[in-house]
Formats: sequence, C-alpha cells, structure tokens
Amino acid sequence: MTTFKDLVDEVVIRVSGYTQRQDQATYLVQAVTDTPGTTSISAATGNGTTITYTVANSSFMIVGSSVTISGLSSLNFANATIASIPSKTSFTVTNSTAGTISGQSGTAAIQNPTYNTSDWYYQVKVQDGASLSRGMIEIDDELIWIDNFDQVNNIGYVSPDGRGYRGTMVSEHKSGTRVTINPSYPRSVVQKEINNAITGVYPDLFGVYYTTFPFVAARNTYPLPSEALNVLACSWQTIGPSKEWLPVRRWRIDKTANIASFSTARTLSVYDGIVPGRTVQVIYSKKPTELYLNSDDFTDSGLDESTRETIILGASYRIAAYLDAPRVTGMSVEADALDQSNPSGAGTQVSRYLFAQYKERLLVEIRRQEELYPPRVHYTR
Repeated sequence: MTTFKDLVDEVVIRVSGYTQRQDQATYLVQAVTDTPGTTSISAATGNGTTITYTVANSSFMIVGSSVTISGLSSLNFANATIASIPSKTSFTVTNSTAGTISGQSGTAAIQNPTYNTSDWYYQVKVQDGASLSRGMIEIDDELIWIDNFDQVNNIGYVSPDGRGYRGTMVSEHKSGTRVTINPSYPRSVVQKEINNAITGVYPDLFGVYYTTFPFVAARNTYPLPSEALNVLACSWQTIGPSKEWLPVRRWRIDKTANIASFSTARTLSVYDGIVPGRTVQVIYSKKPTELYLNSDDFTDSGLDESTRETIILGASYRIAAYLDAPRVTGMSVEADALDQSNPSGAGTQVSRYLFAQYKERLLVEIRRQEELYPPRVHYTR
C-alpha cells in the first residue's frame, strides 16, 4: 500500500525534474534531541554517597543545576542537584542509594534549561560540513534554522528559535539521518500540497466508508456518522449459509435530523421487512480526509488507491507554480545566465502542463467512481 511518505517522495521526484538545482545533503553523525536540556542515560552506579550517571551528552550541564532522572528501574530522582561533571558523558548527584544499572535507557532533564549550543537540541553535527552555511536545513520532516556553523568540526549551531522552523514539528533525529541543505522543496510544504490536493478533489471525488447496525423490529430510524454526506448503497445479511447481502430498497436519509434525538444529526430510516437482529450495512460518502503521519496509508484518506496518480499530479502542479520565484537578484550576471536556460515563465508553463495532466486523470477517476457507485433506485416514504 502507498503511504504518505511514498506520496511525498514521488511528488519531490516529479517536481525536481523540472529544476536545474540539485540539493546538497549529508547525514548526522550525532543524534539531535527533541527537548532542550535533556539527554539519554545508559548506566548508573551508586556507591552509598554519590551516584554517577553515564549519559550521551553532559557538556551542556552546569554544577548546581536541578535535574530529574526518570525511566530507569531504580536510581530515579526528581529535582536532584548536579554535584559534579567528570566528563562530557557523565555527571554525579549526591545520594546514599547504592546499586548499579546498565543496559537500560533513561532520561536526564535539566529544570528550566537555557539556550546552550553544547546541548544536542541546538547542535547539528554532520559527516561533511563543507556545504554547511547559515540558513535552513531539513532533517526528516523538520526544518531547522542554522544561525552559525563550524566547518572544521562539521557542526551547525541552531538559533534559539530555530527548531520547528516554518511551523514544522520538532522531533528527535537519529544518527545517520539525511540532512538536506536549503531544500528546494521542503517535505513539509509537499505534505501540505498533497493534503490540499486530497481535499481539493471533492466533490468531484469523494471518500467511501461504511457503517453497520443490527435491525430492530420496533425501530426503523438509525443514526449515521456525522461525516456521512450521501448513502451509496444499503444492504442486509440474510439468514442461512449463503451469506448473501440483499439490497434494501426502501430507505431515506435525513441530513438534518433532530439533534436532541440523534447527536450526529444524520439518520437513515429503513422501511423494508428485514428479519430482526440481522446486520444492516450502509456504504456512504464523505469528504476525503487529510493525512498526517508518514506511515498513514493513502487509502486512510477515503480515496481509492487508483486515485494516487491524480493526487500526485494535483500536488505537483501546485508546487511547480513556484518555480519562477527568483533565487538571485533580478539585475545581475547570474540572472542573465539563468534566463537563457530557464526563462521567466517556465515554471508557469510546467504548472499548466501538470494541471492539464491532472484534469485528464481526474476525469478518468470520476468515470471510474461513477461506474463503481452508480445512482441506485430506492423508495422513500
């Protein structure tokens, strides 16, 4: 199945083919944390007077600061005071508890941490720092603003407000993760345009869902989910080994049901002579749903897998419209050289070409959905 991540990758590949710029990239050689003032604990030893904790990074800690240790089987403390920092990977607290812990994973969190470039939350260490510069980088789906850099030690220092740049989500990044320098098409932007394409196909295309309920002899009106827009099909399961589902021919949907009686304000009234206790299945349409997690299946949007190409083209033509945005000043030797191979308006032409492909594919999907869910004749009261 196609995931949200797969869609993003495909759109980036599509639009990257229309630009002459190739993003520079490297990879992390040191993890980037998702919370300032925190580090992971791998071991702890208490000798009856002092407990020494082995951590990934203690260089940002200050003697006398309060620290909360959690996640270990023992030797966890709230608001303990740092007694000493013997190395860049250890610190101690004064306590009479004795014992040894190893092979576990805990967390040490400084109380009220301040901005410190030694903190791995504000430090991005990469394999090759030759391409590092002041500006934006992308790790996973997060955009980060680098305020300063050290190309000798391959370290970029994040500005105090540089994490989660442009509204992206702050997250932890493991060593070995790809780092893209000044990405042409940030994944967060591509994700937004994919969701715009998903919601933009409605009402030409719609999501398809279903609900079931047991039929009750003394009742003919049942609540539908509030998201239900129209009923596409209604059937009930017969008695016996045939497992046949017979169509319900007499039903009525009420989209403005009394909310005091039905909290969803959507109901279905069934007037057929259905055997009491049998299951009734209702297939209904709803607006397509946006995707959020990289692991989300494309079909979680409610759209069929066959519409994948339509959504990719829909996101691509939206992004291609920005290809004309200047990357150099309008009056310069660089601009003149660029205009010869990539004249002004080229991005608009690409966008129009992709839009034409999108409309063509959209019509195919509309016809396919009409064949799959044709208007069904039914009786209403």
